[in-house]
Amino acid sequence: RDERVSEVVRMVQLKRDGDWSVYSHVVGVLQGANAGAIASCLDMLAAAAAYIGVVSNEIGDLLAALFALDFTRLADSDSRILDRFLLFAKNLSFSTVSFVEPVVRLLAKAFTRIDVKSNSGGACMLLLTEMLRTYPTATSLFNSVLAAHCPHVKREPALVISYARFLLEFGVSSGSRSIAQNGVSLVTAMVVALDAELNHVGSYRCAQRSNCTANVPEEVLTLAASESSVEYKLDALLHAIFAFLAAQFEARHETTGIDYPSLCECFIVPFDELVVPLSRPHYSVFPLFYAVSFDAELVRGLLDELRAAFRNASSHFQLRIANVHLSAALVAQSKLFPVDDVLSWVESMVSWLHLYVETSLLASADGISIHELDVDMHGLFYHTFQCVMVVLVHRCREVFVTAEHRLERLRNLRLAYLIRSALNPLRMVSSSELVSQLAQLLSRYDILDCSDVLAHNESVLVPTVTLRKTKNVLAFHYPFDCFYLPRSVPLLAATFRLKAEHAHVSVCAGLEQFDDSTPDCEPDLGVYVPLERAGSLSIPIPASKPMLQASAMILHTGVSSWDESPGFESFVVRPTS
Repeated sequence: RDERVSEVVRMVQLKRDGDWSVYSHVVGVLQGANAGAIASCLDMLAAAAAYIGVVSNEIGDLLAALFALDFTRLADSDSRILDRFLLFAKNLSFSTVSFVEPVVRLLAKAFTRIDVKSNSGGACMLLLTEMLRTYPTATSLFNSVLAAHCPHVKREPALVISYARFLLEFGVSSGSRSIAQNGVSLVTAMVVALDAELNHVGSYRCAQRSNCTANVPEEVLTLAASESSVEYKLDALLHAIFAFLAAQFEARHETTGIDYPSLCECFIVPFDELVVPLSRPHYSVFPLFYAVSFDAELVRGLLDELRAAFRNASSHFQLRIANVHLSAALVAQSKLFPVDDVLSWVESMVSWLHLYVETSLLASADGISIHELDVDMHGLFYHTFQCVMVVLVHRCREVFVTAEHRLERLRNLRLAYLIRSALNPLRMVSSSELVSQLAQLLSRYDILDCSDVLAHNESVLVPTVTLRKTKNVLAFHYPFDCFYLPRSVPLLAATFRLKAEHAHVSVCAGLEQFDDSTPDCEPDLGVYVPLERAGSLSIPIPASKPMLQASAMILHTGVSSWDESPGFESFVVRPTS
């Protein structure tokens, strides 16, 4: 080692004296293609890394050649190159702090070309982890570098997927909550951007032409086979995320980095920032939902988060509607969520609905016109009631059939009070199939006879416009879209009740209509036609913020304050003299 250091010192000294021959030769070797010669030079430079850091301002050409070296490609020709280059990078960064950032940038960029599970990827990630533990205050530097090298989603699929896997794996192995949060946020932003670019209408039409069989449509498989397609890229990215989460859950008792519940919490921040504000998120909801789907306790925790956001009276009502949709989706589809917890969720939502109706009655008694059948004013109420209907119909086999005590819990919900109220939710829910199936279930199990309400609703006239002069129509929104990505769907189907078909669906916007007479299919809940969304790839990565505080939902027996029953106070019209 001393001899190698002496060689470097002599080379620098000769350069100072005007003899550039040795120095130029070393730079030329590093810029060449002789793997054996490069390995020998790296061996010499790694031993003298501390000295190189001291005289770095004198050997700029040499350092430039070193940092431009494609060490991952050259390692295929000579395995010594990888080890010796990483040893040089380690010695240089550990001895001279000013080289920490260049080394982190070099290693992060390498993961656009190598897989994190390969020998090269494992060695590079190990060095990054050692550097982070040596410089624990450099977390913000690591985060900024990782974000700067995150590839655009329109780049090659292999590049995007490789870097996404690196972000997830390094986030866990680093043991830093900040690094893990940053990596999850970057990957979630990739999913959201690809979801925005995807032509959902095209995928939906492919499913229709396949007559909604349980198998994945052949047209979708053909479309996804092209590696240049958005479908292929999004499918591969979701598959990588699901596989990573499944592996982390399996090894949750052996992990030495971020534990699994903390990893799930990292998905909540980008979910809240990027996914919830979307008008109709499609595939973007699945990373977080899949993360919590392995454990009922994790599902309960996420539902508490969504429920707390739903009950936040200071939030915009569209965000609150989005939270109740997502909450209903998770309850309706999670296979590991017990039926008694499903009923508890229904009870909490129905309790809020009762409070809403009672507060609206108080407003009417005070002489305030609340325009009962108005989807703008009471959209939160109607969407929440619709979500309760979806959950009850979708999980009817468990909720209605399994035990008498569950039927008793349903009878105690006082659904008649809501259905027969002036807000008339059955008249405003636009899916006649959903209304019909809920009415049949309630009647069949002696919970409530809605026939008189349905008959009366046929003659009820609803204003065509709202108080805000918009269409007075409650768009039916099934809160969990069908999943048409063939590679990732098998992983998702293990923990979710995915529905590849909808029976007797009336489709608007000029799309074809179809029927599915399969007797064993899930209850028909209707489906909305996916909208073609303008691609928006400039999605900012949010800064970490405190997570929503979980709050338990309680059953209200009386009317609480006005702030506890939000939804229409900003729309009320007071009588004028």
